[in-house]
Amino acid sequence: MSRMMQSAQEKRRVLVADDDDDWRDLLVATLESVGYEVVQATDGKDLQLKLAALADAGKVPDLVVSDHRMPHATGLEVLEWARNYGPKVPFIILSAVAGPYIRQPALSLGAIAVLDKPVDLNSLKQQIVAALADQSVGAN
Repeated sequence: MSRMMQSAQEKRRVLVADDDDDWRDLLVATLESVGYEVVQATDGKDLQLKLAALADAGKVPDLVVSDHRMPHATGLEVLEWARNYGPKVPFIILSAVAGPYIRQPALSLGAIAVLDKPVDLNSLKQQIVAALADQSVGAN
């Protein structure tokens, strides 16, 4: 197998959802710069639709990074939907108000992290790398 084909197969897909265009663009650029394939969602409903469409296409993301407070559905609501009806994909929830009323339910639903905004991008990258590494170890 050629190195390019191997690299393309190993490229991890991250679905980023945030209604703040500037923050989402910064997060997407950061993740793409370190080699992730990034799919974007602009709000909770868009996140749910993209998750369903990617699952239907056999392209379930390796990880979802979602803001909590978004129009149409919160990150927590989409996480709950995904656990009950959608693809089983790891979530990192970001929130400017990540108190226990968000953190505890998110972790109970299986979120791997709930991080306070503003998020340090280097810390977030480390969380993502660790989450995807854990996923790779679990797959072997």
